[in-house]
Amino acid sequence: MSASTIINLPDLGDVEEVEVIEISVKPGQKVTSEDSILVLETDKAKARAIAVAGMTRYLRLPNYTNSLKRVGFTDADIDAGNGEPSQRLIDAVIVCGDEATIKNRVAEHHAAGANHVCIQVLTDTPQVVPMAQWNRLADALL
Repeated sequence: MSASTIINLPDLGDVEEVEVIEISVKPGQKVTSEDSILVLETDKAKARAIAVAGMTRYLRLPNYTNSLKRVGFTDADIDAGNGEPSQRLIDAVIVCGDEATIKNRVAEHHAAGANHVCIQVLTDTPQVVPMAQWNRLADALL
């Protein structure tokens, strides 16, 4: 009998596809259900654009911004003056890369004591469910 693993995914709204993966939590850093956002994409410029678009909706909500402030981010990180988050915030919250990058970051979460890691895949077509990307991640992570 093979072992199975349950991975709880956040509500992705209208998201259907993703090309980017990035997990942006450091070893030992506390993780909440809103923290693990990723982009399965190796092109850094494209990944950043997807990350900014994916984060922007959360940064309009006080519960998210208050949580970010509690862990050391500032109003200037939340809005760097151009309606976008700072690079510091993006780098801390979004991880971009390939399956191996994601696998390594998930392993870092586990090594830091996490018993599960919630992954949200962001894409440049948020109206499409990212089934292909989830399948790629499942192959790499399970």
